[in-house]
Amino acid sequence: MAHHLGSFSGMIIMSCFADIFGRKLMICLANTFLFGANITQPWAHNFFLITFLRYLNGLSGTVAYVSGFILVTEMVQPSKRMTVGFSVSMTYMVGEYILDLIAYFARDWHELILYTSAPIGINLLSWFFIPESPRWLIVKKKFSKAVDMLNKMADVNGAKVQFDINSIACCIEERHQISFLKSIKSVITSKQMFIRTLILSFNWFAVTLMYYGISMNVGKLGGDVYVNIAISTSVGMLGEIIALLASYKIGRKRLCISYMIIGGIGCLLTILPSLYGQK
Repeated sequence: MAHHLGSFSGMIIMSCFADIFGRKLMICLANTFLFGANITQPWAHNFFLITFLRYLNGLSGTVAYVSGFILVTEMVQPSKRMTVGFSVSMTYMVGEYILDLIAYFARDWHELILYTSAPIGINLLSWFFIPESPRWLIVKKKFSKAVDMLNKMADVNGAKVQFDINSIACCIEERHQISFLKSIKSVITSKQMFIRTLILSFNWFAVTLMYYGISMNVGKLGGDVYVNIAISTSVGMLGEIIALLASYKIGRKRLCISYMIIGGIGCLLTILPSLYGQK
């Protein structure tokens, strides 16, 4: 409960501060707090301290994940964002495989936390390697840094183009630069946007409830818990691949509706084994 409450808080914090301080800073700060929260848990024996650390884990993990997701999608052109977004989701599934493997050999939860915290410690060095989003730099009118980043990207990709401050400064329109509070106000005051936001919010609520409800009860199924988690992760990865391929064919709206219907029917059918499985 504390972890998910932290995730909820992390989404609010990320949406407020990522546009102010940049994606790179939020990622590095979140990784620092995430590493500190995780590495402290094995020695925490107070209930309230453990609850706070779990809350901090959910908060910082969400900020790091979402900020990183935004960063990589802003580094590519709009036509490639869907592929990049699904690629990020695939790394989530790979992480579940690795976690399952580590948990198989490290049966003590103290050791498991320490082992899984090691990659986060390495991520603390990401400040020296990951770039800032050029789109964020341009919006914040940090044109010199944006030019350096764009030219470096062009060199890496073998593109024969050079950017300068004048070429990107003219692309910025003041009417596109609105504050976070104004963007919230525009969503509330626009009837169409408000209704769409409510629908998508309920959609996300239902998907999250179903996903975590199933994932957290995989251990209650019959058989080996580690095999069950591996199978569950494989199903999730297969869903990601199908979603990526289908999104280019039928579009995201039809895909979302189809997945919601199939998922809902699948959850309802789980009643049958409970009612008739032992007869």
